[in-house]
Order: sequence, then C-alpha cells, then structure tokens
Amino acid sequence: MLQIIFRGIELEEVGPLSRRLVNELAAVASCSREEISLEAVQTQAVWDGKFIDAPFRAQVNWFERGKETQQRVVQVLDDFLCHAGYEGAHIYFVEIEPDQYYLNGHPCGQIGGKYR
Repeated sequence: MLQIIFRGIELEEVGPLSRRLVNELAAVASCSREEISLEAVQTQAVWDGKFIDAPFRAQVNWFERGKETQQRVVQVLDDFLCHAGYEGAHIYFVEIEPDQYYLNGHPCGQIGGKYR
C-alpha cells in the first residue's frame, strides 16, 4: 500500500503526469501499480487572521519499506514535483502497520512475506 496525498498542488498538474509517477513509484517501492493511489487535496492556509499560500506538500502513507526505499521514493516525488513547478515541496511519511489497515473487514498483515 502506497498512498500519496498532495496538498496545495493543482489537480491539473498531477493528472497528466500520474501514469509516469505511478510506474516509477511501483518500481522503487517494489509493489504493483494497483497498490498505489494518488490524491490531490486543495487547501488554504491561515496565519495570523489572513489567508496565505500553503507550502506544497506530499504525504506518503505506506507500509514501511526501509530507509533506502524511502529515500528512492523521496527522489521520485521530488523530481516529479520539481518538473511540475513545485520546487521546495515538503515530503513526509506516515507509517501504517499492516494489521491496522483493513481490506474487506480483514487486516492486511503480511502476504507472502511482503507487505502489500
């Protein structure tokens, strides 16, 4: 499972490049394309009573795959975001335990020695 949630990034920028991004993420994270989802959430930041531009963010929800894989995912995302005009984006990871993620009412757990 690999879910990328983009915040403050235009939907029009994510859509056309999504096929390439999913293919690259699948390769570096050793998972199938079907296990990857991309979302774009439009947000508005507020600071000191005023609306301000929010920093561009990419939140990665995943089953932990090690620091080396994490760094490769960061590189793919950073390259993608820079190409789309979002340099300096914040990228952060939220680790989900497989037994806390449910499909059809059942925890994912470990399948065939690998986390899905």
